[in-house]
Amino acid sequence: MDKLDYDLHHTNSRAAETPSVELDVTDVKSPQQEQSEAIEFSKKVLGVLDDKLKNHNSEHSKRIKLHQLKSVFCNGARMKNDPQSTNTERGLARVNLFLRMVAGKIDDLNLDISKKPTYNELVDITDYFKPSDEDLDKAKSDIEYYDLDYHFEDIDELYIENDGPSSNLYFDC
Repeated sequence: MDKLDYDLHHTNSRAAETPSVELDVTDVKSPQQEQSEAIEFSKKVLGVLDDKLKNHNSEHSKRIKLHQLKSVFCNGARMKNDPQSTNTERGLARVNLFLRMVAGKIDDLNLDISKKPTYNELVDITDYFKPSDEDLDKAKSDIEYYDLDYHFEDIDELYIENDGPSSNLYFDC
């Protein structure tokens, strides 16, 4: 039973003119299907991060680790500072920014300090770095190339566990 047909029955004459409505229940996913898709998407994201890690480490002397990219991706996906981009785009844009920083390819930084943080909040200033349009465009390209078409509301819906140090300091290699 993929489609349900039903008629609206009312006592007024306008209801008699209402055509039957078809509901497509094939789009309704079971919790197992949703979990399976989240797991598959998480694997794809980890594959992208691993590819970026290998490319960076083969080209630069400053080596990074997978747990660092996981942390950066998750932090970026949590940020809601750009409502026009998706969580995946924000996460990958932060990864791209991080990789440019580690590689020393940053001439200037976009700082988003509009929240007027206190001095103590600026100790870890990386939370205030804003990815450039270049980082976001690269993220969109990565999403298309790696077929990362999956919508999630919260990073905790995914299966990306950070098995590295809990420190927010990214340059601890």
